Amino acid sequence: MDNAIFVLGILGAVCIAIYIIPQMIKTLKSKNTSGVSLIMFIFSLLGSLFFTIMAILEIVEDYDVAAWIGVFIGNICSTTCGAIVLSYKLHHLIKAKKLGISEAEYCERLAKAMSFINKEQKHKAK
Repeated sequence: MDNAIFVLGILGAVCIAIYIIPQMIKTLKSKNTSGVSLIMFIFSLLGSLFFTIMAILEIVEDYDVAAWIGVFIGNICSTTCGAIVLSYKLHHLIKAKKLGISEAEYCERLAKAMSFINKEQKHKAK
């Protein structure tokens, strides 16, 4: 039974580690955070952070690294990816507010600017 519990723990850790990666990649590529839920990422980040702290405390208390390393690694990955997306989201919200426009409009302007820069770089490379 202990092996089954360990396998379930590892599977859960893998799912936690990778569930957020597609959103992070999409956000980094598109620079668009207007469709990203701020509340969801705040709670996701907090949950992953709390699980990471719990795993560290369990490892320190029980000296049972094997039992908690999957939870620790999975949540470190999730916390890092979530923090990246959340920082982009907050940055875009702050910039948009300073300009007096919506986040969606800011992201649209940013995408146009990035497209222009990419075209200029390609033109210089020729």
